[in-house]
Amino acid sequence: MLLTRSTLTRKNIVELAIEAGCNCVASTYGVLASVSRRYAHRIPFLVKLNHNETLSYPNTYDQTLYASVEQAFNMGAVAVGATIYFGSEESRRQIEEISAAFERAHELGMVTVLWAYLRNSAFKKDGVDYHVSADLTGQANHLAATIGADIVKQKMAENNGGYKAINYGYTDDRVYSKLTSENPIDLVRYQLANCYMGRAGLINSGGAAGR
Repeated sequence: MLLTRSTLTRKNIVELAIEAGCNCVASTYGVLASVSRRYAHRIPFLVKLNHNETLSYPNTYDQTLYASVEQAFNMGAVAVGATIYFGSEESRRQIEEISAAFERAHELGMVTVLWAYLRNSAFKKDGVDYHVSADLTGQANHLAATIGADIVKQKMAENNGGYKAINYGYTDDRVYSKLTSENPIDLVRYQLANCYMGRAGLINSGGAAGR
């Protein structure tokens, strides 16, 4: 269980995580650094290295690095996390940045977690939102594992056939006839299979931020 609710104070975020028996508390560098001397030895810290700043207009599907792996390590964190918006205009730069960060984290013995979300207006076709299709999210999971994510955080698959709908990329009919079905469990299994058959763990996230 990862506690990230931004409406709580910095101290309360960590204390609530401890009292709830959470196995980790995840937040930004500033939040965790401000309480690390008091709490880093009591519960594992996961520092989110990048996030949006919600001031630039119009908003873009981008994430900005606000902290380094070394900063997270020096405060006593055991893990780092990051978001990549796969399919967005900035995704290739994000992949390069986070791949390098995860390499350094593993050199220091830290765990790496990737929020591997899709962002592309073309993924909505004929009234269907394929941001949550098993095949497209499965590819995002594969890329997350490829750059060294120990745990992949992904939205739970709600449909399939994204590649066929957008008519782009590579897929195979057996993905839909042999490897998946319409059963939600099978769709999630396919997501997990793309995490190197579970060598990288999978966490299915909840709804949109703030809900």
